[in-house]
Amino acid sequence: MIIYLDTRSLVKLYVEEAYSENVREWTAEAEVIATCRVAHPETLSALTRRYNSGDIVNPAQLEDFAILVLLENMNYMQLSHRQ
Repeated sequence: MIIYLDTRSLVKLYVEEAYSENVREWTAEAEVIATCRVAHPETLSALTRRYNSGDIVNPAQLEDFAILVLLENMNYMQLSHRQ
């Protein structure tokens, strides 16, 4: 199964909200998880807002997302450098 996650769904992976458990189950069952490039900065912004408002008390919750963003940026820089 391929699952597409928009920004709101991506946030649910890292912050406990309504339907967060559903999104986690779907992603665990998916063979491929897709999103769009703009979802990365949007999710980073949303998670930063949630952290600043106190909704995220453990910054370690965000480590996986931070690693994904870093890897995506490195991949983008490598592709840009080749052109």
